[in-house]
Order: sequence, then C-alpha cells, then structure tokens
Amino acid sequence: MSADASPDGQAPDVVVVGGGIAGITLAVAAAQRGLKVALLESGPRLGGRARSWNDPKTGDPVPIGPHMVLDCYPNLWKLLEILGTRDKIVWQEDPKLFMTWTEGTKETEVRYSPLPAPFAYSGTLLNMIRDFPEIEQADCQANVAVTLYALNITEEELLELDSESGLSLLQRFNVTERFIDRFWAFVAHAIFNVPLAELSACALLRFYRLLVGSSQMQIGFSGIGLGKLFEPAEHVLKQLGADVRLRTKVTKLVGNEQKCDEVVLESGEVLRPRVGVVVTLPAYQLSTLLHKEWLLASPQLTAAANMKPCAYVCIYFWFDKKLTDKKFWARTFTEESLTCDWYDFSNIYLGWEGRPSFIGVNMIDTDCREAGRLSDEQVIKGCMDELCEYLPQARHAKLLHTQVTRVACAIHRPVPGTERARPPPGRCAGVEKLFLAGDWTATELPYCMDSAARAGWLAAESVLRAAEEQGIQTAGTEDLRVPLVDIDLTAKILGRFDALRPLNVWFAGLRGRGRTRSPQISSKL
Repeated sequence: MSADASPDGQAPDVVVVGGGIAGITLAVAAAQRGLKVALLESGPRLGGRARSWNDPKTGDPVPIGPHMVLDCYPNLWKLLEILGTRDKIVWQEDPKLFMTWTEGTKETEVRYSPLPAPFAYSGTLLNMIRDFPEIEQADCQANVAVTLYALNITEEELLELDSESGLSLLQRFNVTERFIDRFWAFVAHAIFNVPLAELSACALLRFYRLLVGSSQMQIGFSGIGLGKLFEPAEHVLKQLGADVRLRTKVTKLVGNEQKCDEVVLESGEVLRPRVGVVVTLPAYQLSTLLHKEWLLASPQLTAAANMKPCAYVCIYFWFDKKLTDKKFWARTFTEESLTCDWYDFSNIYLGWEGRPSFIGVNMIDTDCREAGRLSDEQVIKGCMDELCEYLPQARHAKLLHTQVTRVACAIHRPVPGTERARPPPGRCAGVEKLFLAGDWTATELPYCMDSAARAGWLAAESVLRAAEEQGIQTAGTEDLRVPLVDIDLTAKILGRFDALRPLNVWFAGLRGRGRTRSPQISSKL
C-alpha cells in the first residue's frame, strides 16, 4: 500500500480523525455524497464518548456513563434514522414530565403544564413552592426578569455574556439567592457539570432559553447499550465505500505553516487526503496533534485547545430485586452531594421487564471536587448511601455486583470565555485542508450529543464545498444542514416585554429584598 492510499489503492478524499458522533455524522454525510472517506478511531469501537460494552461478569450492556437525550435533538435523530436505530430510544411514559427531583424520599415533579410557553413551566414553580419551604411566590416572581431577557436575546447578545459567570448574571437581575440555590445551582451542576459561579452566563442562558421557551421537552434514553445506537455506522460506511479503521491511532498531522498535508499513524503509515483532514477529537487533545505554528496563527484555535475537560466517575449497582419503577430521577443539588442523576436500566432497556434493578449514576466534575480523590470503595459506599436516602429498600436488597468507571471527559468545562473560543465547524481559519468538528465547536448548542451531530453535518457541508472547489464531483449539500430548534411563538412574543427590563429588574429587587444570604451562595462570592 502506498503512503497516499487506502486499502483499495486510492487516496482518500477526506480523513476523519475520531469515530465519535461528530466523526460518524461527517463520514456518513461525505460518503453518501460521493467522497472517498477514511474514518480513523483509536478505540475498539465507534461512538467516542457515547459508547458501551458488555460487563464481563453479568454480560449486561454498560454505557461509558449514563446518557440522556432530548426530543429536541433533530441532528441526532437524522443520524439515527440513517443508522436505523432511532426506534431504540425509550421515553418516559408521561410526555409532560421532564424529570423528578428527589430529596430524601420526597419527590418533586419538574413538568410542563398544558399551557403555551413560557407558562408551561408554571407547574414546576408551583411544585417548588409547595415542596420546598424556603421558596415563596416572590422568589419565583423575581425570576421573571431574567426569563424575559432569555426569551428575547440574540446569539450575538448571548456571546457578549461569555465573559460573565451565570451567578453574576442572576445577581444582576436580582434573582433571589434562595431560588438560585434551589433551581439555578441544580441546572449548572446537572446540565453543565460545573458550579454556577464558574459557568459562562452565555452557556447558561442558551439552555434556559430553550427550556422555558418550549411548551414541552422530553427526556429519553437508549433502550439498548448506548454504543449499539451507533454500532451500525461501521456497516453503513463500508457499504458506502468508506475505509473504517478501528484501533488506529493518529500520532500527528503534518504540513507547512499554512497547510495540513499528511496524517501520520502510529504504525508509520502516512495518509495524504486530497481534500483535507477533519479532526473530531475532544478540544483538549488538539495540541497533541496540531502544528504549533497552526495554533500560534489562530488565537481561537489556541483557545479551543486550552479548553479543560470535565472528568466524571460512573458507578453501577446490580441488585437481586426490583427497587423502583422509575427510569430516571435526580437529587436536588447540594455542595456535599456526590451524585445527581440516577438511572435504573431495568426500566429502560428494551425487553428487560421484570429484571432486578440495574442502577447507574454519575459523579460529575471530579477533578475539581473533593469527591474525585475518593477510592473506588469510598465512592461505592457514598453513592450507596445517597441511593438509600431515596430508596431505603435498597438496604434490604442483596448487592450482586458493582462497577466504577473513571472517565477523563464528559464535556469541556463551559467556563467564561469558552463560548467565544468555540471555532465554527468546518474549515479551520488560517490552515488549509484542516477541518474541525465536535460538540465543542460553535454549533449554537450546549455541549451534547446533538451538538456533536450538528457539528458533523455542518463540517460535512464545508468539506463538500472544498471538494467541489478542487473539481471533485459530489452530490452537493442540499438537505444536509438541520435547522436549529427555536422557541415557541408565544415565548417570543412575551419576550418582547424585555423592553421593560430596568423596571422588571427593579421589581425583582423589591421582591427579593430582605432575604438572607444562604451559606451555599455566600461561600462562592
């Protein structure tokens, strides 16, 4: 095989480095439209940070970490349609139920009311007033100003908030500290994996705008092993003529100061694609592959390479009996908690009806929390204690098996500055034949599986245009891009009242006056 060639003796048009969701999406899109694709994955299977394997002792499918999906993930749905696995997503039975908060054995439903957005979220606020003694109607009313602001904000205005923390923004809008402690701190931890004081206000409002601007949003789960959702990609790509290589490590990309020409593999083989190289690895791994000159020439690329990963630990428990009929629940947030989101896969996996509970949980941001220094034994004991706070019957069940998995990166830590650091999916500015994709690129979405898939579709458009510029015939980019999900019309109309922002913020301050500062928030100031 020549240094330029793939196994069939022809040079690839495009080499995709990384077989996660972004890499799979791009490879499928490019191959469907006529390009010769080589997809390189260092691991034994495709999926990246959305993979799974069978537990050696039980044979049960274990995800790299419990994952959830939302019904507003059109980019991911488009990929799963192609792979033939969209019907493997399992939803909660009640479409209006978003999630269940637990505090001890007490449950509080986060649900949508049968009203147009943003009033659909009123049911959750009423439940908070009912279930949390410290939350009063005035606390919920003090959240109105920042809600109207979120419903009326543009993408450009969002990016202007990237230098500010979410906590600072909420305090500017006079959101009460009790509501911050109870609601916003949970959102920061559960969705973004970092404390509110360390979270970009841009990232926070980007998600919140969609949450309250939708009349309904459902949480779903993979009804099969998470990696099984993406496993068909290898077969689909090979049918399209793509070269899929697993257990293939890329050691470096080679070129001059302004151009990427070669992909050097650990085996010593060199690939020279005609159109270019697409890097879909996590951003923090960029500096190990890219020319220093490329990083120096692009401040945004340097900023992306400096993004920090958010490490986490996944813990799994196998019991001898069924402990709950719930698919998913989340503990209300406290600084002392080890865990947040819990999943019982015996109620999620298809065909598992009647199976004993197989429960998984995530410990988030462990490199930046004391919990990250706990041993596996301490982690299992601490998580078991928190599980028994909600399900006391777990203490009377036999624990058959446990597993602890430590993962280097769930998402990149969305701290202030990172939203502006996200480069556009596609051509890398200043470096010819180098393309970027991944959930960390500028998709106008939070870091998530849908962001990764959207980056893949957008980067594929860029690659196809570059191929056409070189005279390589393709099927074009028609119907490739997936539109962003927008908020409801009623939410947009109500957002116009943000024009009264000074008055709204002033009223919020009046409602919040006289409230004592909570220990949790004061420790962050």
